Amino acid sequence: MKKDKTNRIRILLLAMVLLLACFLRVYKLADNFVFGVDEEYQAYLAQTIIKNFHIIWVGVSSTADFYLGPFWTYLTAGLLYLSKGGPLITGYFAAFLGVATTLAVFVVGNKLYGYKTGILATLLYSSLPLIVYFDQKYWNVSLVPMLSLILLLSIYSSRKNEKWWIVFALAYGLVFHTHLSLAPIGIVALIFIINRRKKIHLKTYLLSILVFTVVVSPLIAFDYFHKLSNLTFPLRLVSGSKKGSSQINLLYRTVVFSETLGRLAYLKPFRNSADETNWGCTSMSNAKYFQDKSNKYWQTIDRVTSRTNPSLLLSVLLLLVLVRFLTKRTFWLKDNTKLLSMAVITYLVCFLLFPGDAYEYYLIGLFPLLLFIPGILMDKASSSGKMIIAGTLVILSFLGVRTVVTSTNDYGLEVKRQLISEVIRVVGKEPFELKSEGMCHIAEGWRYLFSIYGQRPIRSSTDQIFGWLYPGEILKDKAKYLVVMSESRVALTFSTANSIVVKKGGFSAYIFRN
Repeated sequence: MKKDKTNRIRILLLAMVLLLACFLRVYKLADNFVFGVDEEYQAYLAQTIIKNFHIIWVGVSSTADFYLGPFWTYLTAGLLYLSKGGPLITGYFAAFLGVATTLAVFVVGNKLYGYKTGILATLLYSSLPLIVYFDQKYWNVSLVPMLSLILLLSIYSSRKNEKWWIVFALAYGLVFHTHLSLAPIGIVALIFIINRRKKIHLKTYLLSILVFTVVVSPLIAFDYFHKLSNLTFPLRLVSGSKKGSSQINLLYRTVVFSETLGRLAYLKPFRNSADETNWGCTSMSNAKYFQDKSNKYWQTIDRVTSRTNPSLLLSVLLLLVLVRFLTKRTFWLKDNTKLLSMAVITYLVCFLLFPGDAYEYYLIGLFPLLLFIPGILMDKASSSGKMIIAGTLVILSFLGVRTVVTSTNDYGLEVKRQLISEVIRVVGKEPFELKSEGMCHIAEGWRYLFSIYGQRPIRSSTDQIFGWLYPGEILKDKAKYLVVMSESRVALTFSTANSIVVKKGGFSAYIFRN
């Protein structure tokens, strides 16, 4: 009887946490949804399928011109087809994927480390603002936290059921359709496979290889017709011959990681949520000082944005907690904690040694794994230690909720939609050219959004990046108007004389008649 009551309480508590996760992710989503250059790129790729369906073998390109698989592009095409191009549907998809990931955090935490660790990790995942804001973004990286959990669960569960290696193969194949930050987990899997090789039947090996091959088959076909472009990616990365590659800088990447730990635990309230996740605002400006302290661009970004810079004390404290977990001998004697330690170390070593730029979102797959650590440490703590850890986590969750519900949305989708409507009232149906200015928010998907919510420009500054995806829509006709969309808080690089100015949120539109 007592056991049944305990189970009911546990189920109720989990339901409340999941409801919290859902509320925070859909709360003012239209206002908070960030639609920038990454989202625009994916939308244009998807539109090529919607307008003229054809088989594509790759999706977006990433570091050193490595092309990801097309899974996310097909998914995006399906969503945009349903919404007739409106991007908000993708925001809701991302939000509910975040809720599903929150549930996955509990499932994995409960199975591997017990109910208390599982529910505490789930509470943190549901409410920490950095995670919530990333869960409100729709891009190929959105699936990474879920895949991270599935990969961890698959390796652990394969101890008793070797068929979990087939699940691992499926999830690992999807890594090459989403983001390569999870690829190092393959090293951990290989170690476990070698250690358990005598317990794995040939049929399981063959089925796993088959499943993986099928999932990545579009990339195999792409490489066959493009001179092994993806397979030679490591050579381009190491040699620095392509974009995104550079020399290894351990100090820089250590600062990036420690800052991310601090930001993961706490973001300040009453801030623009878009500043916390937009790539132009979150390229770890403080860490950039280690590379070039005279870089005025990054110093200016640090001044004009409302991005949270974590306290050094918090970052160092959390780094010490992580080191404590990874170096505790007893955690290396049990399969569940040893697996987590190996996954975290492998992920971190590859992040630190990766010879390219470092962005906060490279660590998204690590976030759910890190959240298991406080609960694991709490199990080994004294009674007073347990109370301190649990109380601290609840306070962090409460502060997280406060930050999310008080966040401002000067750069979200709704502000953009309203501004576009005001611009169209001025230009009417006349042909216009579109340009953008700014610092953090310079690449904001304006051309795509004008095409959906207003009128398509005959030319735009986006054409030089994405014009190859819509060559027939770039016209040489004379424009009656020039529309310049600018981030309001930065200094302008042009004269506004004789312009009509329209402002909404953090953006201004300057309309010139030619």
